[in-house]
Amino acid sequence: MSDELRKLKILIITFFLFLLLFIITVFSVPMPENNFVNMQSRVVLDRNGDILKVYPTLKGQFCLPENNNVQIPLKLEKALLLFEDKNFYHHLGFDPFSILRAVKQNLEKGKVVSGASTITMQLARLMKDKPRTFYSKIIELFQAIRFETKYSKSQILRKYLTYCPYGGNIIGYETASIRYFRKKSSELTWAEAATLAILPNAPGLIHPEKNRTALILKRNRLLKRMYNEKIISENEYTIAIAEKIPDMAYPFESIALHASQYLTENNSNKIIKSTISKEIQSKTEKLIRNFASFDINTKISTVSAIMLDNKSSEIITYLGSHDFFDEYTKGQVDGITAYRAVGGMLHPFIYALAIENKFISPDTEISDTLFEQENYVIENDDNFYMKSISAESALRKLRKTPAARVLKKISPAEFYLFLKNTGVKRFNNPPEWYGFSFASGTVDMRLKDIALLYSGLAQDGTFSKPCMNYCKTESIKLISNKTSLTIKTMLGKKKGDNQTIVISDINKTGKDIWLVAINNDFTIALRGSYLFGPPEDVNSDKKILKKIAFNMLSFLK
Repeated sequence: MSDELRKLKILIITFFLFLLLFIITVFSVPMPENNFVNMQSRVVLDRNGDILKVYPTLKGQFCLPENNNVQIPLKLEKALLLFEDKNFYHHLGFDPFSILRAVKQNLEKGKVVSGASTITMQLARLMKDKPRTFYSKIIELFQAIRFETKYSKSQILRKYLTYCPYGGNIIGYETASIRYFRKKSSELTWAEAATLAILPNAPGLIHPEKNRTALILKRNRLLKRMYNEKIISENEYTIAIAEKIPDMAYPFESIALHASQYLTENNSNKIIKSTISKEIQSKTEKLIRNFASFDINTKISTVSAIMLDNKSSEIITYLGSHDFFDEYTKGQVDGITAYRAVGGMLHPFIYALAIENKFISPDTEISDTLFEQENYVIENDDNFYMKSISAESALRKLRKTPAARVLKKISPAEFYLFLKNTGVKRFNNPPEWYGFSFASGTVDMRLKDIALLYSGLAQDGTFSKPCMNYCKTESIKLISNKTSLTIKTMLGKKKGDNQTIVISDINKTGKDIWLVAINNDFTIALRGSYLFGPPEDVNSDKKILKKIAFNMLSFLK
């Protein structure tokens, strides 16, 4: 072998050894990508993907989670690449020409006047804070190469835009678009896109709330470059430089706060998609926040509301109180999951089981006198007794003593088993512990469970657990179609195919007033609570809840 060939061979081997060493070094550099996850806010979305609530991170920042299903807006991409990394799609994480140019400029000036970080290198810096040293730059370069081998260019661009800072506590382009411009990033103008392109460059020094004049000049310089590069037309440039920048970062909308709280406590995902309708929820919140406008003399202190789609058992509206921030009425207490005495709201199901078992019919006469059973005494709320009353009249008026006698026919244990089978919660004690409280109305239940029961009645005796985040719900048939129709007719003198039936009662302790409105499609359950007890006549308060229910149904049209 000639000396030249031997030298060439040694050179090739040395090159590949250095290449191997370089590759090993690059892939041994740590990649703490989990830090990106920790930067993300938790977000609750409505059924259409609109934001209901965004929670700040532990650092108090807002960062909408990375969404691979959303296209990066073309306007923002073009503005950003021109400003930060014109050769983004043509390098492998670092740009040697930019590095050489930066070195030359810095040597000529005798100080650092130009950097050479690519978008991929900046993404590596965002992954973990590092001191601004030469060693850190090398680490970022190696991490950038690893990003380039792991992700596509569009994925890298999305990650950078998702986790870069935009001033204050705003992280990410989508967060910035909503907070600064109150619109989705897909709706950005050229001026807005240019603003978002330059903000990450020095977010602590220049943003809409700080050094606004410098921000406008910097934006306009970028727009001029975009015009010179023929990215935008002369007309687009003229319009863009005339646009004002926002004065402040606007807060995220916060809707369905009790629902969001419930969902985040029971789900660990960063993005939680709910079945709530933002439009209907917003209208309901506004309506119930001003519930006293229906009657300024009402003594109701707060109102809770839930609306179900009967066919899917999806929760459309969820409002735990009329005002989440009202400390006087303890507005942060979730009235939908709070347990309260139900009054006569279980009577339709007591009668349904009795009719199902052929113990009674709507015309059956039932004794309406004081009910006593093993030292358990039940009285009618009005202390009036009719001696005898038809089952239909007793149910429509939710008379306590006739209901207790019907419950005795089917047995409290049988009714207890029925409730357990529907999916109603908290019946953990043996049936004898509850006894005739099912008829007297002193048993505690949740508004959510009452909605479940009446939705099942609307669905002809098929019961499903209400769901707010697209969980799988199992249905169970517990009452026949015929019996369900009979009960609905007894309650509402049913005339139309989709008549709305209203059931309302106040519990014996006088702390809550309940109302349910059902038709074939939807169930609305409401509960008004009193701080200091109800008035002698609660009919006007029942009318308030009835107006709320029918207004909520009108939102669906």
